[in-house]
Amino acid sequence: AVQEQDIDGVKTDVIYVLLPIWQAQFGLSYAQIGLLRGAYAGMMAGFQLLASRAAARWGRERLLVGGTALAGLAYLLAGQAGGLGVLLLALNAAAASTLAQMFASGQIHKTYWAVAAGKPSKKQGWVTGDMVKARRGAWKLLRSQHNPARTRFDSASLEAGLRFYRLWPQSGKTHQLRVAMKSLGCPILGDVLYGGEVAARVFLHAQRLVFAYQGEQMDIRADAPLPWPAAWAAAGEDT
Repeated sequence: AVQEQDIDGVKTDVIYVLLPIWQAQFGLSYAQIGLLRGAYAGMMAGFQLLASRAAARWGRERLLVGGTALAGLAYLLAGQAGGLGVLLLALNAAAASTLAQMFASGQIHKTYWAVAAGKPSKKQGWVTGDMVKARRGAWKLLRSQHNPARTRFDSASLEAGLRFYRLWPQSGKTHQLRVAMKSLGCPILGDVLYGGEVAARVFLHAQRLVFAYQGEQMDIRADAPLPWPAAWAAAGEDT
């Protein structure tokens, strides 16, 4: 059950990253964001029915390859609007299953960059705790440690009132990094759902994936896109 929850977090994180970006860029209300989430859930249920029929007709592997290509295109288009960072795509069912298990078991090491305003409760260390749903689609961190979200981080000053953060999630919970930053007293810049200051985008960037696959060591990096100032991106170049 724990693995299923973590894998689900990996698969659904993209929509939860896009929602605050859309909210900030288009001035959407919480009610409108809720409608988008509801529409997304409904469409996914419909797509699952269509996908099962398509798989029976064309085969699971062909459907997976086509769906992956379509998802990748949508991701790249979204990246042009705000920038999302590293994307890992599987081109067959076996690879998809292997990578999902690797994400869930912590064999894929992830690095994220973030920028936040304010002074954190601590400048480096760990943020750990169970997570539960809160209001308006948000999550909150608890003190309990039954099935905790675990995030290691460090930070450095960028300029007056702003800090750069490197984040290394050790679990795959929905909104994990956004909740971790809020718990430090410094919501991510642009993440208005968690109290962050309004900005051109949500300044959370998937910068690096490191893992071993079929005997080969993979180290995949993505430069921070605009509108990240060059100095901000340079702050994380030693990751």
